[in-house]
Order: sequence, then C-alpha cells, then structure tokens
Amino acid sequence: MADTRVTMCGLEFKNPILSAADDFGSTARMARRVVEQGIGGLVSKTVHRIPGMGQWPRPWHFPIKKFGEGHEQGFICSELYCNIEYDRWLNEEAPKMVRLCRENDVRFIVSMSGLGTEFETWGQIARDLEQVGAEMLELNLGGPHAKFQVREDVEVGRTIGMDPDLAYEVVEATVKAVSIPVMCKMTPMSEIALVALACERAGAGAISANNSLYGMHIDVETGTPFGNPCVVGCLMGRNFKNFSLAKVTQVTSSVKIPVSGIGGVWIWDDVVEYIMAGCSTVQVCSAKYLKGVKVLGEMLEGLEAFMDRKGYGSVEEFRGLALEKVMMLRDLPKEDRITLPSPIQPQFDMEACTGCGLCEELCPYAALTVDTERGNRVDEEYCLGCGMCVGQCPEDAIKLVHLATGNVVWENRGLHRIWVKD
Repeated sequence: MADTRVTMCGLEFKNPILSAADDFGSTARMARRVVEQGIGGLVSKTVHRIPGMGQWPRPWHFPIKKFGEGHEQGFICSELYCNIEYDRWLNEEAPKMVRLCRENDVRFIVSMSGLGTEFETWGQIARDLEQVGAEMLELNLGGPHAKFQVREDVEVGRTIGMDPDLAYEVVEATVKAVSIPVMCKMTPMSEIALVALACERAGAGAISANNSLYGMHIDVETGTPFGNPCVVGCLMGRNFKNFSLAKVTQVTSSVKIPVSGIGGVWIWDDVVEYIMAGCSTVQVCSAKYLKGVKVLGEMLEGLEAFMDRKGYGSVEEFRGLALEKVMMLRDLPKEDRITLPSPIQPQFDMEACTGCGLCEELCPYAALTVDTERGNRVDEEYCLGCGMCVGQCPEDAIKLVHLATGNVVWENRGLHRIWVKD
C-alpha cells in the first residue's frame, strides 16, 4: 500500500489532498462532509473583520452547462468571504472545526484577511486564529474580485496579491504576530513569481496558487448577463488546470518554500500533475461543487492506485519529477529559420487508419489528403510539422518523424523530442 503522507511547513499530512477555501470550510457542519472523505487537510472559508458584511449579496452559484459544449464544468459564482460574523465564527464554529479535524487526523488551515493595507489588522486576526487552534494560516491575497460595498477604500485580496510590495508588508505583519506557519494564496492575474518571492522574503512558510479568474456569461436568448449583472468569479473546472498549472510552475521554479497547488483539480491525474510540478499538497474546490464531496475520496483512491502501479513508495519520490524537465521557450534549440519542406512531418500507419478524414479536416495548414487506397499524403509546400494531426487522430495512427534520421519526434505522449542541433 502506497504511503501518501507528506510534510509541509513542518506539519505532517496523511495525504496531499486538501479541501480548498470555499463554502465547505465555512462551518463544522459543512466541513464534516469533506473531512469524512479522508482528506489530509481542510482550509477554511476566508474569515475577516471587514465591515459591511450584512450588506453583501448572498452567495450565488449559477452553472452554465445548459449553454452546451465547453461549458459542462463551469459556473458563475460569488462567495466573497465568510458570511458568518467574525466573533461568532471564532467562538462557535472554529472550536468545533478544530475538534473535527483533530478527531480525523486532518490538518486545520484557516484562510484569513485583514483590513487591506491596515497591516496591523492582519496580525491581530492571526493571533486570534492561532489561539483558537489553527495549525497554519492561509493569507487570502487572491480574492475576492469585487470591491467591498461599505468600505470601498479597503484594498482586498486580489489588489494586494498583484503588488509585491503590499504583499510583503501584509505577510511580514502576519508572520511577526504568530508562531504557526503562514501560507500566501496567489491570484493568477499577477506577475506571480515576483509576488511569491516577495512573500517568501517576508517570511511566508508556503505559497498556495491559484485563486480563480473573473468571469461572466451572456444569455443570447435574453440579451442579458446570465444570473446577476456583475463581473464576478468564474469556476471553469478542469479547463482551468492547464493555465493554473503553468502559473504554479512559475512559482515552484522560483521559490524554495513549499507550494500548495490549486485550480482545475478534477480527477486523481490532476493531483499527480501538480505534485510532479513541485507541489507538496493539492487543494480541491470546483470539483466538489459539480461532482459532490465523494470526488475527494475518489482522488485519494486514484492517487494510491497510481503510486502502487508505478512502484512509488512515497509522494516525495515523484514530487517535482516534471519540473526538472521544464525549459523556457527561449532556451530550446532553434533552427536558423523555418524552411519548407519541414524537416519533421507526419507519418501514417495505414493499417490503423480508418479513413475518417479528421486529420485532413482539422489540419491548420490544409496540408493533408486522406486516401486509404494509395496512402495518405502530405503536401510539403504547406506542412509545418505542427503535430495537430497526431493529437486529433482517434486511432493513434499518425506520428511526427524527423525525415533525415527517421526518428519519432512526437507520438501524442511525453515530450516532443528535441531534434534541432544548435
């Protein structure tokens, strides 16, 4: 049986799967639903003392799957921060959540926000949360996206998270106030590596990334925004993962402190991807809303099965495995110039080809002709060897080969092999 235990900031987690800061971490009643799935850690909904909470819009979640292809996993949402008054949450919900987590060997991380650039307020709240039993703090520098209605002068999460200097001051004030680890949640709309490095210099113990993006949808039948007429949060499900993972890789390549990956985690594969990109833990949000809390247990089962199948004795054995292979585009070997015919071109397995014509139809350069009798043809005047046909073929009947050597360059798995000689 695979050993899924991981360590982050000196805390041992029984597995790297965490429930992210959202409604499922707002109360003990909600938290129990995810804790019972066997997760390693729970991140609370963001708690705060920002005035005007009673005048905020209540949370809304509007799935957009009715609008068809590509929208199956999306929803427009607004949660803002925890909608329970701070003192009541601290005195009633927090102790119950602490007990729940301790009874189930789950690390309890509290997401929090101070009063914007009133830096001393971050430390004040942090001390309260440490005293009540938080094992780690997650400073919300990634959201919400909206200005607060009563205190419009308060610079909130995303604004601070886009400014390395403001982030530094917030983190420094919080770290000085407590003895427990402080983790900083990033917005993907920033120069993320610069902000993460500023947080690290200020004493942060870890980085979490990413918060969601802005979003809206227009209902063309009514000619109106779908749901509420505001630009708010947008959860995209797995579609967000590739973008978020790229931003996370910028962070794991830059900082020395641990990183908790978030964004588009839909099945166990995504957990593994974030770990292979260098993350110590992985947080799950939108999948819980659209697939139910059971998805957490399914991810853990999938992770364990993957580790057994690959022979990994611990998570650490594959953490960062892909990160060490990541290069900047500018560092790839380059051709002197792009010439035709292309040195790399598609090669067809005509025994496997069914003649469906998909490669011909979807070739961006109109360079392919499907002919099952005489063999599919490549128009060398136009083919650039881009690989689209390889990935679109439903039968895996196409490979990219280097014509001069006959070596396979791309076969729809792993790395596109470097064939250019500098």
